[in-house]
Amino acid sequence: MNMTAILFRIFTVVLFSGIFLYFYFRRMLLSYFPKLKNKIVYGIILVISACLAVCRTNKWGFGEFFVGHLVAFALVVEVFHLIVFYGFKKKNQIWEKLVRRGLFPAVLMAAVLIYGYFNMTTIGNKEYTVATGKNIRSQGYDIVLMSDIHFGTTMDIKKFQKICDDISAENTDIVVLCGDITDENTTKQEMQEFFQAAGTIQSEFGVLYIYGNHDRQPYRTDKKFTVLELDTAMSEAGIHVLSDETFRLNDEFVIVGREDEGGSLTGNRASIDELIKGVDMEDFILVLDHKPKDVEACGDIGCDLQLSGHTHGGQVWPKGLINGLTRKYYYGHETYKDYSVIISSGAGGWGYPFRTGSRSEIVRVHIKPETDK
Repeated sequence: MNMTAILFRIFTVVLFSGIFLYFYFRRMLLSYFPKLKNKIVYGIILVISACLAVCRTNKWGFGEFFVGHLVAFALVVEVFHLIVFYGFKKKNQIWEKLVRRGLFPAVLMAAVLIYGYFNMTTIGNKEYTVATGKNIRSQGYDIVLMSDIHFGTTMDIKKFQKICDDISAENTDIVVLCGDITDENTTKQEMQEFFQAAGTIQSEFGVLYIYGNHDRQPYRTDKKFTVLELDTAMSEAGIHVLSDETFRLNDEFVIVGREDEGGSLTGNRASIDELIKGVDMEDFILVLDHKPKDVEACGDIGCDLQLSGHTHGGQVWPKGLINGLTRKYYYGHETYKDYSVIISSGAGGWGYPFRTGSRSEIVRVHIKPETDK
């Protein structure tokens, strides 16, 4: 966030939260201890409210997740209470007591934390089939897509090794790691352990990897590993990194691995036109791009399928719902002309181990000749 955005957030979201929480906590405390009416107690409540409100300055942090949900739940209860009390003129002493004591938001917050944790750590499977009129082998190609694991946030090496073993047992053709596999909080040891495990996956054409915006830890100055150490770990594990490069299979299938937009070391990445120069457009062309970007450009030029991640499918509700309504390519299987775009919500999450707006998933993509539809 730039300074203007931070200041705007402080004088809107943070300020409102602080004022609301002060009066909310003061009423709640006095409902339990009505005799605690003094300036020292009010001062303590003010400090606590201010500290919690300041946690909302970073809209991506756990403080925003926790305090934001708490304020939202408390507001919903207050609005409902006002509608019932003033709109329908219903009065119930038990209900009023529960509202004043803040029990409803506390219960809702606990439920969200429990649900969000189990929803994040329980990884489901999602499958898509894409039919093509291009001349590919009769059995087609099966791809396993994993993105946005953010290793270390919710997954340890034992759990990931089990995932690797399960994928190996499927005899899949290609495994794609579609960015944000590591992030700013991943330690060097965790990074090395992850890629050692990923290197054990058995598939016909191996494991491919493209960079996301977090993998190289660009958002912190005290990096826990260098880019060279990251690349070395993947190289030693036999993982093929595609950074603005193409990878060809069976003289009929071309995979284009793109550098992440905004996440590259140079700040630039090659255009899709540059990347497919010399590529036979009769071949099936698969584009790997961490962010669901340049969809129209890729579709107009004749590419067939794009695999992406980055959006997390909306990790936190209702932000994810709002983003999904305002962005054209956000989650699932989308199309532009004859170009298919599959966007995964990811197998993990960033920042904190809670997911309330989508499911964690590993994606299987089946590419088949049209005669197999």
